[in-house]
Amino acid sequence: MLTAERRQSILSRLEREGKVVASQLVVELGVSEDTVRRDLRELAAGGHLLRVHGGALPPAPSTESFAQRLSVASEAKAHLAEAALPLLETANVLLLDGGTTALELARRLPPDRDCTVLTNSPPVAQALAAHPRAEIVLIGGRLLKDAQVTVGPATVDALRQVRADACVLGICSLHPEVGVTVSHQEEAHVKRAMVEASAEVIALATADKLHTASPWVVGPLTELTASHPFREGLWALLMTALYRVGRQADALAAYRTAREHLVEELGVEPGPRLRGLEQSILDQDRQLSVREMALLQGFPPTYVFEGRLTARYNQIGDAVPPLISRLLAEHIVSMMQKDSKTYPHSEQEEARTADMLS
Repeated sequence: MLTAERRQSILSRLEREGKVVASQLVVELGVSEDTVRRDLRELAAGGHLLRVHGGALPPAPSTESFAQRLSVASEAKAHLAEAALPLLETANVLLLDGGTTALELARRLPPDRDCTVLTNSPPVAQALAAHPRAEIVLIGGRLLKDAQVTVGPATVDALRQVRADACVLGICSLHPEVGVTVSHQEEAHVKRAMVEASAEVIALATADKLHTASPWVVGPLTELTASHPFREGLWALLMTALYRVGRQADALAAYRTAREHLVEELGVEPGPRLRGLEQSILDQDRQLSVREMALLQGFPPTYVFEGRLTARYNQIGDAVPPLISRLLAEHIVSMMQKDSKTYPHSEQEEARTADMLS
């Protein structure tokens, strides 16, 4: 195998599985450890992956300026902002991190919300400046111009004086094994201080941030109270699949097996809005109310599968029993065929997903 072919094989596996393990590559490619290390080093130098101990992970999306990111995935960011609002209904003191998704959330804060919002993002503060009831506190520090957030010792010290009810964390990269990571060391310090200062932590991440990693670690996923898109979207899809199949005994057993694995092995639990709904769905004798059906349908599958659709499916495929897996695959294909704009994908991705049904 030529060098270019070998490295393309590594990248294909990384795209398919979300990580590569060096020892496995040695066996599968039939090359030495030195060759694999050299390949990973060269691919990392080209920005194609992030090297970690024992292998590599997908890199974070290329860093663009705040102004450039305003026009990227604007529809998905709007969906995330809308989904996060109900989780903040009881928060009297709210920490809002920087980022374009957080900006969308700030723009949508209901005018009757009487709360205090602290932020290290001048654009977020500006968006809330005309809010009729919210008190806005802009946290000072050194301004990172490209990210439009303040960082540094003054920012961290200010956050240590706060006890917030909830924090909405902007996400650069989110990976189930390494957690939340960022590309700038000082941003990692600030985000970590936000997490420590908050009773609940909500992560807003568009699909391109999922299963990627950056050099500086903020914290593990277990520190997140709610992680959109992964958690709410995954549970909504599982519940939809269970409801569609009719809640027969084998489907209920498959769902409970999937639930046990997701909770105990992956640390992924349904969010507050879905816990009551889950109880209703698991009750075979109960018909869902109009409100419950609206709630279930109100979680767009874009939270899990928007972009790189089959990659998202492959990452959870082993965690979900075949019955639920098949329904998920069918649902993904139907999403692709129904609306390619909302659920962007390639023809190859649609074909690979359709193959799962054969």
